[in-house]
Amino acid sequence: MNYSSFSTITIVSIREIKQALRSRGIMITLCLLLIAVVGGTAIATFFINKNNAPENKTIVISGFTITSIVDSDYYIKTANSRADAMLLVEEGEAKAGFVLEEEKLTLLHDGSISPDIQGLLQTFQQHIILEKTLTNLGLTTEQFAARTATIEIIEYDLNQTKNKRNPENDWDIHAAIIGVFILMLSITLFAANVGARVTEEKSSRIIEIIIATVKPLDFLTGKILGNVVFGTASTVLILGIGAASLKISGLIKEEFFNWKIIPALLIAYLLGIVFFSAMYAAAGAMVQRTEDLQSTQTPVMLLIFTVLYTPLIFLNQINETWMHLIAWIPPLSIGHAPLQYAAGNITGWQFSLSMIIMLIFTTSMLWVVARIYAFAILYNGAKLTWSQALQVKTT
Repeated sequence: MNYSSFSTITIVSIREIKQALRSRGIMITLCLLLIAVVGGTAIATFFINKNNAPENKTIVISGFTITSIVDSDYYIKTANSRADAMLLVEEGEAKAGFVLEEEKLTLLHDGSISPDIQGLLQTFQQHIILEKTLTNLGLTTEQFAARTATIEIIEYDLNQTKNKRNPENDWDIHAAIIGVFILMLSITLFAANVGARVTEEKSSRIIEIIIATVKPLDFLTGKILGNVVFGTASTVLILGIGAASLKISGLIKEEFFNWKIIPALLIAYLLGIVFFSAMYAAAGAMVQRTEDLQSTQTPVMLLIFTVLYTPLIFLNQINETWMHLIAWIPPLSIGHAPLQYAAGNITGWQFSLSMIIMLIFTTSMLWVVARIYAFAILYNGAKLTWSQALQVKTT
């Protein structure tokens, strides 16, 4: 019977997918992530709708006269007495009441005073004082206005030349940063699973039996491919449900959101999960026991944290030149390129070029990992370090 690399890779891939489906830890994590996506959307929708609920914009006044309020959308009702004003507020027909009796201005409310009502109280107080003062001086409102100097107020933002972000891009940026966070969690979950599986097979010596019948690199390829397929399918499902939730909830408006961000995130995810799965496989092959895996996978974890947290921490500096440059540096480009694309700082072809650079980098790292794995998987000596593994020579 002739040996077939394709058959070996296919069989190992299917085996890894079945193993992932049986993994309680992976399935629980995916369920929690799915609940977080849908639940987060539902909670955000609830609070946004609550804040956007129609507000009572009616107030009642008594004891003085005012026809309109500058820069306010409140509707003014007039009551004949304090009792009538109190009744309107108690029944909810007016948000607040303002009653002038002798030299006292009373504010009637239902237990909560909003900042705009406090502002109206001060406005009415100043209006009443001005009216009484003009009456004492024998002047009309028109005469006072004609003699009053005016000063125009001009606002100038010193940062307006620095911050050129289109406000509509904020929808895309926030969606992209959430997407990057979900993708990196998924990459960590499935890539780390590759490393754990490699170490488990090596510590149980079962790998020695497997390698006697199949080529080591075919076995490694199938292992990575199986996790990539299952991880990608799971992530597409989560992103799809998340996008559907956002669309159904109305949190993201069609005219404000660029749906091309989702395929951009998936491209970055594919390259990221292949790269980190290979790195974790090398880390797993360098140790004899699962207890020692932490020491070799720490550099990989630090790299993942860097890719994940630099976009989150420096989000406010997304338009800075150094943030643009990071989008071209692999593997940091996995998290930064989609974000820059969402912000409109790079075009579609520039994003594609950044991903091509990441693809070249990933391919070169796969070659390095293949050399490490071929040597380390059957190595039974002392625990290897990354510097030692990179210096090995395979025949």
